[in-house]
Amino acid sequence: MDGGRGTYVEGPLRRALKSPAAHNTLRLDDTDFTRYLSTWGWDSPAEPLPAVFRTTPAADYLRAGHLGYLDRGCVVERTVVFIKSGWVVVADMLRTADDRPHTARQYFHFGPGALTREEDAVHWQGQKTDARLFWLSGQTPTLGRGTLAPRYNTHESAPTLTLDTDFTGTTVLLTVVALQDRPARVELLPVTDAAGHILPATAAQALRLTSGPDHSTLLLAHQAPGAGLLCAGGHAGYGRALLFTHDTPGGLCLA
Repeated sequence: MDGGRGTYVEGPLRRALKSPAAHNTLRLDDTDFTRYLSTWGWDSPAEPLPAVFRTTPAADYLRAGHLGYLDRGCVVERTVVFIKSGWVVVADMLRTADDRPHTARQYFHFGPGALTREEDAVHWQGQKTDARLFWLSGQTPTLGRGTLAPRYNTHESAPTLTLDTDFTGTTVLLTVVALQDRPARVELLPVTDAAGHILPATAAQALRLTSGPDHSTLLLAHQAPGAGLLCAGGHAGYGRALLFTHDTPGGLCLA
């Protein structure tokens, strides 16, 4: 969840809650993409990239990005797919101009409750619901505490998760949130082109999402349309995002 504002008065709390680290986003090299100047001001706000959004009864698709790290030779783009059977898939694409080393840190803020570590996931247990967050790109997790301000002039402590990744060159970071109260499993599938050649993760990725007897397959292309046929998990199609479920065995093209 978002940390909230808490206060409009200049001070440490205002600065902390307005910083990118207080939101569910990504920072590069321990540097803010938009820098806090004062209570009502920013120093060089990051230039946004055009956003793409599509909603359907089965799933929603959003892709957006910014140029806040252009001085570091990096463009950041995030794709979010909300599958309404109870999944959220997040793909952070970091496109670099050279081979300079970088460190990416992804921030995830949770509501009041207990956050516990599992093998390649965390489990959040709230008062009335729970969820799991999986990381699939070799990130290093750290569980901690952050500040949450659900109401004006109040703030409280709440669990947080950060995922760190050292990288050079263009990289994609995958995370998945399972919004079910039953066991969930997430698998990465190899993706091939029409000739059967395996594609690198920076070109395309596929996920099999399983919860109880239900499963879905999501194909994501990380390059411009026209990349050709994508094949994974016995499914095939064209597009930037393709969802295959029991109700849409032929595939739903989201972008």
